[in-house]
Amino acid sequence: MSTYRSVDDEERELISELTKELLDFYQPQSPLEIMQLERIALCRAKLARLYEVERTRLQLARQTIDASPKKLLEQLGFQSDLSQKLALEQIDYQSMSLPLQLTLETLKAIVNEVQHYGPKAISEKEFKRYLPNLYQYLNQNQFLGIEEDNSILNKLQLVLQKLKQIVESENPMIGKMAQLLELILDKNQQAQAEDNEVRELMLQIKPDYKESDAKAKRDFTEVDVRGILTNLNLFGELLSACRRAEKIVAHYEKSKALIVKSLVLPQTEADLLLRYQTTWERRLSTEVGEFIELRRYER
Repeated sequence: MSTYRSVDDEERELISELTKELLDFYQPQSPLEIMQLERIALCRAKLARLYEVERTRLQLARQTIDASPKKLLEQLGFQSDLSQKLALEQIDYQSMSLPLQLTLETLKAIVNEVQHYGPKAISEKEFKRYLPNLYQYLNQNQFLGIEEDNSILNKLQLVLQKLKQIVESENPMIGKMAQLLELILDKNQQAQAEDNEVRELMLQIKPDYKESDAKAKRDFTEVDVRGILTNLNLFGELLSACRRAEKIVAHYEKSKALIVKSLVLPQTEADLLLRYQTTWERRLSTEVGEFIELRRYER
């Protein structure tokens, strides 16, 4: 059984399989018939290879789109802001991880009560009464740099400071990485901040970070309550960014589907493949015709 003119083991195996299939079906009676069937198998294998090359090239183009969602978003006209960052989080991980240990459900609940009761919350007692979801969120989560014995308003002040950096895109890190770093750099593990790599990552979360900050207790004995409450709208801005991100993701998915559907090979490459395919198709047709004539003659 011939295995000549194959470019690799995979093609050689395909030629062998096709040759065996033809030999088993036609049961050739002469060396010439065997040789002709081997030629037909070779042509079929070469054509299969070319079709596979075309599929592979298109698949690589699709994978390039999947691997570069940020580039595609920029091509679609979306600017690099908080909404885009959240959208990329959704695209990359199929979930949107919010900063400061927030969930979308908690954020919506906080924004809803802030819109209705925010101006009334002027003391810690009234804060718990009118903003129960925000109060529970601040009490149930440990935030980087916030001591447990700080008052709820002190915690809120620092959370809003961090949120302001994020909303105004001064903080480049959100989502899963930021959440992870906030967990490992809490008050029980601040010694890790001495590590250079962790320190660099910490600086991305908190640009004004200093090593001494890891050990220093935050002191907010005097709190401008009204000043803090005027910044509660930052939760609403984050929620708006989430909603814009959802629209960006929907537009991205729709656009990507259309782009993938319309993918074609570059003209020069497509022309070259077509010439090769046409050449082997013609040769296959010739070899089949010669085999039919040979069998007719020998019979």
